[in-house]
Amino acid sequence: MLENLWYTMNVGGFSPILEGRVLRFNGGLFADASPNALDRDQLALLIDASAADWRYVEPAIFGTLLERALDPRERHKLGAHYTPRAYVERLVLPTVVEPLRSEWREVQAAALTYEQQGKLREALAEIRAFHRDLCAVHVLDALEKLGMVRREEAAYRLAG
Repeated sequence: MLENLWYTMNVGGFSPILEGRVLRFNGGLFADASPNALDRDQLALLIDASAADWRYVEPAIFGTLLERALDPRERHKLGAHYTPRAYVERLVLPTVVEPLRSEWREVQAAALTYEQQGKLREALAEIRAFHRDLCAVHVLDALEKLGMVRREEAAYRLAG
């Protein structure tokens, strides 16, 4: 099962495991789709870890773990270097988040005006159009060119 998922992550396409389309992960990180054999204790640790709430763990920790787990030459070859949040935010906040927040304020004002006029369908249409456009936003990781910022993270940051 993992072998199939990792293969799909390497080439992109439909994943029967996830029952949906998966974008290609560049850099060759999943080029070797062979899964590591795990014993019962290791599986138990993974199951325990999967039940944890990881939302509040600083992403830099995972970036550091990734960088230290890879051989430096392999890491360079893969382009697997962690970009600190502050660097990403320095680029993304003024170019993506702030313009979206400004647009969201305009949509809120328009929807409120429609609502005050008794035009609830138009108010809802404004909000839905913004939501549709927001869901279509793809932000390239400008520092590493490694992938996309998660839409959920963009939506969370937009909400302020």
